[in-house]
Amino acid sequence: MAAGKRIVWQEVRSGNTALELQARNYDLHELNTIEYQVFIGQQLIHQQMLRPGGVYALVIGPASNEDHSSHMFELTEPNSMSMLWLIPQYVVMTLGEVMFSVTGLEFSYSQAPPSLKSLLQACWLLTVAFGNVIVVIIAELKFFKSQANEFFLFAGLMFLDMLIFMWFAFYYVSYDEVAAMHQRKLIKKRH
Repeated sequence: MAAGKRIVWQEVRSGNTALELQARNYDLHELNTIEYQVFIGQQLIHQQMLRPGGVYALVIGPASNEDHSSHMFELTEPNSMSMLWLIPQYVVMTLGEVMFSVTGLEFSYSQAPPSLKSLLQACWLLTVAFGNVIVVIIAELKFFKSQANEFFLFAGLMFLDMLIFMWFAFYYVSYDEVAAMHQRKLIKKRH
């Protein structure tokens, strides 16, 4: 196609011009996910519905006597599911995080002696940070080709973690601050 020819992307519904290009333009452009008509001058050469998540390449070439041919290549397949399906997952994850973090922080605060409360709070947050580092390392090493298998690995690690917590809970002796204070007073009286 000769340089200097103007290519116009026009929205089908509104008729507004979304993009104007010169021929031999190889730049990337982002367009809204609606239906477009592509014109060279007054000649309609292509009509295409662009869908969310899709990446497309439109190739326009000369045909016979001033006509043009076009072909739209789909480089990346559009999304097949709505992004709204993420909302229930985030709600469940948020509820789990709130229940786990708040109860863990409260437990570490209530069971720590007064001189170690802030240290145990920091240790609790450090364990959360280490957990996040483990997730990043496993995700970046890409042990599995399928992301589903990676999630099964995370589920297995959480199950193992749950068993460790159950073992700790079974042998745990609760710290009673009032009894500890009474015991300290008795020790002071003896000395």
